[in-house]
Amino acid sequence: MKTDIVLTLGQHEFTLRPTFERMNAIEEELGSAFSIVDRATQGQVTVNDVVTVLWHCIQQWHVRSEAFVKYKDAFGELIMEHGVATATPAFRALLTAVLAGPNAGEAPQ
Repeated sequence: MKTDIVLTLGQHEFTLRPTFERMNAIEEELGSAFSIVDRATQGQVTVNDVVTVLWHCIQQWHVRSEAFVKYKDAFGELIMEHGVATATPAFRALLTAVLAGPNAGEAPQ
C-alpha cells in the first residue's frame, strides 16, 4: 500500500505512510487496528493512541533506533503544542487507508 498523508504541525511537515511493518509496531503497542477504530468511534481514543499511530507512520524515519524511541515524546509534545485536533484528520485518514484501502470514499470508475 502506498498511501502518503501529510501532517503539518506549525513549521514541521511530516509525510505519513502506513506499511505492514509499521502497522505491526502500532498493534504491538496499542492492540489491533480494529480495536483502535472501535475506541475512536466510541470517543475513547487517547492522545497516546493518536501520537503512537502517527509516530510509527512517519516516512522520514528510515531506520528505527534508540533515537527514534527517544523522539516520540518530543513528537507528542509538538502535537500537544498545536492541539490534538490538528493531528486528528491525519490519524483518521491513516486508519481509513489501512482498513478500507487508499481509495476509500472515491466513486468506483
